[in-house]
Amino acid sequence: MSMTTGSRQRSPYAVLGGTFTLFLLPVAMIGMFPAQFDTVIDKETYVTFHNAAEFFSIVVSLSVFSVGWFTFEQSRDRHGLLLGTVFLAVGLLDFMHAMSNAAMPAFISPNSTNKSTQFWLAARLFGASTLLASAFVYPESQFRWLSKKVLMTSALLVTAVTFTAIVFFPAYVPATAIQGAGLTPLKRVLEFLVIILLLFAAVAYWKRMTVTGNRLLVYYLAAFIISIFSEVFFASYTTGFDTYNVLGHIYKVIAFCLIYKAVFISSVNSPYLKLADAMEGLRMESVSRSDLEREVEERKRAEESLKLTQASVDGAAELVAWFTSDGKVYYVNETTCRTLGYSREELLKMTALDFSPGFTWEQYEEHWQEVRKRKSFVLETVHRRKDGTEYPTEVLVNYVVYGGQEFIFAYGRDITERKQTEEALARAHEQTEVERRRLEAILETSPVGIVLVEAAPGRLSLVNRRAAEIYGIDYGGFDLETHVASVKVLLPDGSPFPIQELPVNRAFKGEEVHDVEMTIERSNGERVPLSAYAAPLLDTEGNVTTAVILFDDITARKQAEDTIKASLQEKEILLKEVHHRVKNNLQVISSLVDMQADGSKDETVREGLRDVTYRIRSMALVHEKLYHSASLSRVDFGEYAQSLLTYLWRAHGGAAEPIRLTLDLDPVELAVDTAVPCGLILNELAGNALKHAFRGRSDGKVTVSLRRTADGQVSLSVYDNGVGMPAEFDWRKAHSLGLRLVQMLAGQLRGSVEVARGEGTKFTLAFRPKDAVETHANETHAMRLSHVDVARGTYP
Repeated sequence: MSMTTGSRQRSPYAVLGGTFTLFLLPVAMIGMFPAQFDTVIDKETYVTFHNAAEFFSIVVSLSVFSVGWFTFEQSRDRHGLLLGTVFLAVGLLDFMHAMSNAAMPAFISPNSTNKSTQFWLAARLFGASTLLASAFVYPESQFRWLSKKVLMTSALLVTAVTFTAIVFFPAYVPATAIQGAGLTPLKRVLEFLVIILLLFAAVAYWKRMTVTGNRLLVYYLAAFIISIFSEVFFASYTTGFDTYNVLGHIYKVIAFCLIYKAVFISSVNSPYLKLADAMEGLRMESVSRSDLEREVEERKRAEESLKLTQASVDGAAELVAWFTSDGKVYYVNETTCRTLGYSREELLKMTALDFSPGFTWEQYEEHWQEVRKRKSFVLETVHRRKDGTEYPTEVLVNYVVYGGQEFIFAYGRDITERKQTEEALARAHEQTEVERRRLEAILETSPVGIVLVEAAPGRLSLVNRRAAEIYGIDYGGFDLETHVASVKVLLPDGSPFPIQELPVNRAFKGEEVHDVEMTIERSNGERVPLSAYAAPLLDTEGNVTTAVILFDDITARKQAEDTIKASLQEKEILLKEVHHRVKNNLQVISSLVDMQADGSKDETVREGLRDVTYRIRSMALVHEKLYHSASLSRVDFGEYAQSLLTYLWRAHGGAAEPIRLTLDLDPVELAVDTAVPCGLILNELAGNALKHAFRGRSDGKVTVSLRRTADGQVSLSVYDNGVGMPAEFDWRKAHSLGLRLVQMLAGQLRGSVEVARGEGTKFTLAFRPKDAVETHANETHAMRLSHVDVARGTYP
């Protein structure tokens, strides 16, 4: 049944009566033939049908919203806007109802028949109540508060509150369905409440139709009748899968479609029909004008068009001028006047030659014949302004016949900037050519080989003369194929160079490669050592386009390095021999002094000479360590201290046997001129502990520790648990040679010596060692000072 046709050709009574009868017929059929029509479908089929029906009704609801909402700016139909926002909320609530079905996956909270039914009733109650309210809102309603903002906020607020209450606070929402018991009485009561609201809405719309005569309202009345049938079904079905439930969903969708059509007609069709009527009226009025009025109007339009054309020509950026066959100015635009500095009246009295000093009449005549033949061409000339200045001009010349007379129609353009640009480009090109030749000269005379390799094809794009010479290849025929076929790239040891580690391949990866040594094998078998540098060239997007390879023959450098290494090796051997000789000489001196001590009958003299022997031995041990060390200038003082103390304990023989030696030594490297005085200090402190710390005791312990502190200082301590020094004894003012040596040598090291008294005595030497290795002359000087100090002192 076409409601449009019905609303135009039949009375509302006939349309609504037919609607009532048509939709009552299925109810009568079910009542008369329950066995055939009142059936229960299976759960799976019902779920599919239910979802299809609900989602269809949701689409229709959103369509109602789209029409009412998006046409409001043109239709100003507040009734349609209200229904649109209402159906937005109804569509959202129906969506929540469909998603909460017990057969669907959990919709935020666990689904159930009660949850789905609560969303259903919320949608029906809200829809019915707002449909009743809409009966009192007219398209041209003065209710200004019915704005888009207010209606949208209200619709979304109702939806949000309903959703929050049912999903997150179900205990506060009355139950409408109980598992195992079915629908609650409240559910049926609310369905009847919806029916009552729809009946009142139908009455209100009927009254509105009788007052306004708007037959479009029949759509809403028919929708209300169908909706009432639908709600009766939902209030009376016994099971969720019977025929009444299915019919209720179908009737609901049909009712929504009728409301959509009504909103569409009122918000879309009606405004356009009114517009079409208005345009038809205007057309008829225009047709009825007299021929005189039409002619006047056409003339006005022609004049306006002429004015527009004139304004366009005058406002054009180019110079526009017309010339007669004899060169006289026939027309110029405002730009021409402004550029040349003449008024239009002045120019109309001039000829083309008056402001084109480069032209002659013969040339003008030639151009005139040429333009008549070719109809159009471009030439360059010079124009002279009224103030005498000149500027280059490009002129487009056209041949025109107007009113039986021939004209030249010309467009002129000041090309001063273009000429300047061309001159600048020419100078830049000349400069570029100079730079290119300069670069070529640099490349050709470069003492290193230079190669450019393109990334994409992997071919050589540039090779200088030096590169060809290094590779031993003819400079004129050097290309990628020759390079690959004739040259092998090897590691310095002669093994193949890894492909991925080649400088060119690393440059293609974006790396910069510095001083990579390699060897190339020429086609004749000759090998040449090279040092290579590679870098990538990038485009504006940061992609590698080219690899720049620089390399040089380092044969001479290698030979020089070999010579230097040989010379250095000789010097190392010589220096080791020097250390060996010094050690031997000191050993001989020590032996002589020891023999002198053995030949002396004075015990004091013997002890003094043995102390000298120990001191000489401490110095000789430094040179012995250097002789056996990989370094000829630095000594591992921890290892040295262990050797020195072992020698002292062994040299003292039986006197040192009951004295236990404990070592806590870090590996600390010291320069020779630091190790010698530091070794003498250690010799004195340890020797004093052996001779004096344990008098009258049968055993004891001496602890020696060596540390490098965090601030770079070296700490050497000698601790004994012996009898200790007397409280009144000031070791810094002692006259003994040993303690004087300790003070002098500590000063030589620019260090400090601290003494801790208690259970025994602890000497701690702290100094900052030199980082640089001094020359052998300084070492000899230090040894000489030590000998002098020993010679000057007296042992206690």
